[in-house]
Amino acid sequence: MDRAEALEYLLNTQPLALATDFDGTISEIASTPELAAVDPRSRELLTRLADRLPLVAVISGRGVEDARRLVGLPGIVYLGNHGLERWEDGAAHVEPLALSYHVALRSILEAARPALKLPGLVIEEKETGASIHYRLTSDPAVAREQVISVLRDLTEDTGIQLVEGRRVVELRPSLDVNKGTALFDLLTRHPVRAAVYAGDDRTDLDAFTGLRRWGQQEGGRSLAVAISSPEMPAGLRQAADVVVEGVEGWADLMDALLIRLDAENEL
Repeated sequence: MDRAEALEYLLNTQPLALATDFDGTISEIASTPELAAVDPRSRELLTRLADRLPLVAVISGRGVEDARRLVGLPGIVYLGNHGLERWEDGAAHVEPLALSYHVALRSILEAARPALKLPGLVIEEKETGASIHYRLTSDPAVAREQVISVLRDLTEDTGIQLVEGRRVVELRPSLDVNKGTALFDLLTRHPVRAAVYAGDDRTDLDAFTGLRRWGQQEGGRSLAVAISSPEMPAGLRQAADVVVEGVEGWADLMDALLIRLDAENEL
């Protein structure tokens, strides 16, 4: 469906919730994680949407404290590390079972470091996981193969799984928790009847699944928005209801949503 149809579909059923990925969705992909910054227009739109909607959330593969620091907006929910970490109602919550994998994760990283001394490789440690970024290596394709080969051997029979994203390999506990289960749980705990989620990467396919499962189970309306980019993963476009061009395209859709909400409030 096009943007006008998407807005009509969403706004015919309210209250409405909005959730969004971070990197590549409200922030351009940065060369290293610490250089990422929220698009100023997207931040302003999220601020205004948080004043009008009962639920606005950011769902990221980053640690929840990192996501909260970068977005910097009160009054919204933050889900970090693909749902293993959550900031809601002024407090941080971590999936208890995930903490039991902390020792195994640290041991894997320490064993992997000597074999992963590739120039440009960035290892990002999180409380309940880790991300190995190979975007800055001289040959990302070769780096990817090396990272996966090393980590596959080290994670065997440890309860730690490998998950790929845009030029990143993640280490995560093998729990039934992902962006989709986290989004499903979040939506079921709030009195909303429609929800939209936007994302740009493989893990956002999980979010699309959770969004639609919520819609089917709760009888709500769901809209999955894919962020197009040169690195768009296979299957994301086909799984989406709407495709927009980059961070700017998602901001355009949020802006159009705000205009419609403001117009309805004036009636």
